[in-house]
Amino acid sequence: MPDRFLNLSAYAFVALDRPPARRDALYQTALACGIKGTVLLAKESINLFVAGADPGAREWLARWRQEPPFAALDAKESGSPTLPDAPHWRGRSFVFDGRETLRAVLAPACKA
Repeated sequence: MPDRFLNLSAYAFVALDRPPARRDALYQTALACGIKGTVLLAKESINLFVAGADPGAREWLARWRQEPPFAALDAKESGSPTLPDAPHWRGRSFVFDGRETLRAVLAPACKA
């Protein structure tokens, strides 16, 4: 069975201004391109693992590489016949800024 879906993963140190505004734009673009996965944004970095049908995933990445902070984003690519079954996103799209991510990860561990 040929690979129908493209998986993209990347991490880069970049200076991001307006992480909340970028978060909203990344999310809307992901929905429009049929992308599922997780994108973590912080003022100093981006970390992502996303997947989608091959044309949509490439379009999503190309759109974001037009933005100056993401122009040199070096994404690793792999193919799969189905969308990955990542337990933390179960086929949904999430875009977090760094503060939200830390809260989500640390809050359960901090409970007495």
